[in-house]
Amino acid sequence: MERNHWLDLLKLIFIIVISFWHTVWWTNLKYGFLPVEFFFIVSGYYVHASYIKKKSFGKFVIAKIKRLFPTYLVMLLLYAIWSLKFPQFYSDSSYEHWGLSLVREVFLLQSVGLTELFNVNSINIVQGAWYISVYFYGSILLYWLLMHLPKRYVAYILSTIVIGVYVFVFLLWDGTMEIWTYKSIFYMPLWRGIADMSVGILLGMIMGKGNVNKWIDTHKVCFNMLGIVALFGAFFSFFSPVDIEWVGIICFVYILANAVFPNGLGSYVNKREYAKYIPDISLEILLLHKMLIPVSVKIAYTLGVFHIDVFKYIIYTIVVLAVSYIFNKYLVPQIKKTFETIVTWVILTIQ
Repeated sequence: MERNHWLDLLKLIFIIVISFWHTVWWTNLKYGFLPVEFFFIVSGYYVHASYIKKKSFGKFVIAKIKRLFPTYLVMLLLYAIWSLKFPQFYSDSSYEHWGLSLVREVFLLQSVGLTELFNVNSINIVQGAWYISVYFYGSILLYWLLMHLPKRYVAYILSTIVIGVYVFVFLLWDGTMEIWTYKSIFYMPLWRGIADMSVGILLGMIMGKGNVNKWIDTHKVCFNMLGIVALFGAFFSFFSPVDIEWVGIICFVYILANAVFPNGLGSYVNKREYAKYIPDISLEILLLHKMLIPVSVKIAYTLGVFHIDVFKYIIYTIVVLAVSYIFNKYLVPQIKKTFETIVTWVILTIQ
């Protein structure tokens, strides 16, 4: 499958939005966490794409491990050292908590609401990695359901998950996807991710229907115009003074549908020569951006422009993009090669 450079660009823009939301500098960016839903929905869509390709469950899991763990484990090591060097960035950061927390995060157990080990509270060493934890275990669970449930029941079960979680979030709770209260198997970030990924799978099922694709192809201009409207709607939901998260999620679904359709907005970008230079560095930015906040602040202070917002934003953006690109381009390939060598050696040793 050829890379969808338009989708890479959208992911790049949305992960930068999340990065700025975590800095808390841009006070009008009230709902800057919303792009997380877009990433989960995209993940669900590609879970369905893997299922359509008839990829076995074992190969699917191995592919996820190879995709995530080499980069994640190296980042975890960097953050572990960082947390010891700068404990002020972590609450209750004692050595006891640090060691137990590291064990938990090596196995990506944040998403199950495991906040204690041996009756000792854990800290989040890699604070943004809850997303990777949810994505890893959530996508495996959903792929298993696709593989083993009767096809006639899949859509109903996924729809039930989506409706159940969304009704709880938007009607029974306080209307926000940012819920961190419930623990164990009721840990809401996990169910949030599963629900969003279920939306992506359902979208993949709908986009796979011939009559739907025929209708879209017939009304291509209208389809793409609505795609532009959806982009504006999504960005408006990030800055909206009122809570309209549900509007953002609907826009994300349409944006993704438009991005993956052969004649969607992405077709105009993907055919351009420059499109191949759009990097897929959303994972690196997700893992690195919090560490780069104090680095950017230091640079801005040194240059004497910290209190000038536009310069502060520009410095942070440049630092995040540059470091993430260098990591992705030059370090990640070597990390993955070393990781695969070690895994191969372990397998041969066991055999």
